[in-house]
Amino acid sequence: LGRWWGGGEISIPQFLVDKPVTGMMLALQSSMNAAILAKHGGVRLQTDTKSFPTIFDKCAYDPFGCASITDFVASIFLPYIFLLWVFLAAGLVVFEKSAKLRDIMVMSGLKMRVYWAVMWLFYSLQYWAMVGILWVAAAAANLRTFTLHDPGVLVLWFFVWGNCMIAFAFLLSTLFTSPRTAVVVLFMTTVLSVQAGSTVLFQLILNPTVGYDEAPYLPYMWFPPMVMLRSLLWLIFGAAFGQRCGWDNLGTFGYSGVARSLWYMVGLTALMVPLTYYFEVVLAQGGAARHPLFFLEDLKRALQGGRSQESAAATGGTLRAATTASASIEMAERAAGEPDDVKTERLRAEQGGDNQAVRVLGFRKVFGRGEKAKVAVRDLSFAVNKNECFGLLGHNGAGKTTAISMLCGLYKPTSGRAIVDGFALDRDMASIHQNMGVCPQHDILWNDL
Repeated sequence: LGRWWGGGEISIPQFLVDKPVTGMMLALQSSMNAAILAKHGGVRLQTDTKSFPTIFDKCAYDPFGCASITDFVASIFLPYIFLLWVFLAAGLVVFEKSAKLRDIMVMSGLKMRVYWAVMWLFYSLQYWAMVGILWVAAAAANLRTFTLHDPGVLVLWFFVWGNCMIAFAFLLSTLFTSPRTAVVVLFMTTVLSVQAGSTVLFQLILNPTVGYDEAPYLPYMWFPPMVMLRSLLWLIFGAAFGQRCGWDNLGTFGYSGVARSLWYMVGLTALMVPLTYYFEVVLAQGGAARHPLFFLEDLKRALQGGRSQESAAATGGTLRAATTASASIEMAERAAGEPDDVKTERLRAEQGGDNQAVRVLGFRKVFGRGEKAKVAVRDLSFAVNKNECFGLLGHNGAGKTTAISMLCGLYKPTSGRAIVDGFALDRDMASIHQNMGVCPQHDILWNDL
């Protein structure tokens, strides 16, 4: 047991040496010696033992050696408490995504990086409030995990794990579309992580051949709950046996398990932040998902530079890409017998003009791929003049909502372009949002409102 907390500097706990049973064994040995002498030598000998006078140590007579029982009990509950915010935060983020609450935020011009920053701050404040309440309650209960270790070390651990936990929750939120499924799956993941993780880590901690060898831990250190559990168990059981973790022994405490876990959590946090952005883009719902190698296209666009605002469109010029697209559309629709009024509106949008606030050029949206592909909007072109009330009419399933959603930036068009107030839809959505207001057809209020 002594090797648990400091790298083997204590071989056998002292309370195992000074137990009263030791005196009983000595008395039994003396009786056996007297019996042997009486049997073979005819000598009657009576011996007694007396302990050398020492200062009374209650731990020598304590069945648990003065170990903190409350900390052992806390080792069952604390891992769940520190994983609580994983499925709560992920579930709430998935709820806002599924209820389209985040869509209306984007329609209103909120940038996603601002959204994630605000959500990070929101859950961080909740987490620290929980830590504060837990710390006060633990101190009142004399829980050594919170009272024995250096407060600075504990604050560092809380800070590093808090950020790692939130990053982990945000990453998991990109994998779900239903909040109910997310909460159930992540709750079961939390329970299994603690149960299975404790079993595995106990085997490694109690194995005397492991020591400072990091190789047995590496297969599990990619999973944030396992990293947290490893360091937390060392802190809990170290406190239970009265071994303090401070700045002076942080690097060696628990065979360097605490220090190494802190570095693992920092590295995982730095990795999960960009992964969250990547999966958010690639796994986006509603046909807004981008190609897995989208960052190459963005890099090419960034290297090319140039002014993104299409001034030529505002003055009546025709974009090269729009002309190419509209030319192919024109040929296809002429072959299909394009109505005269549709052709007139398309040509008006292509020609542009100073009075046009919105120009939609060959909008097309296809959901799905292969045999399951569904064309929601087929080659839509129109223009809306400034100070004009424009009504877009059509039967159910005609593509009205999809067309408006593409104009709002929720869905990326499969093909075609749009110019809103001189800004290109594919490059200047943030500038378009500053000049646009949207009232969606679905309920966009939080349940509590």
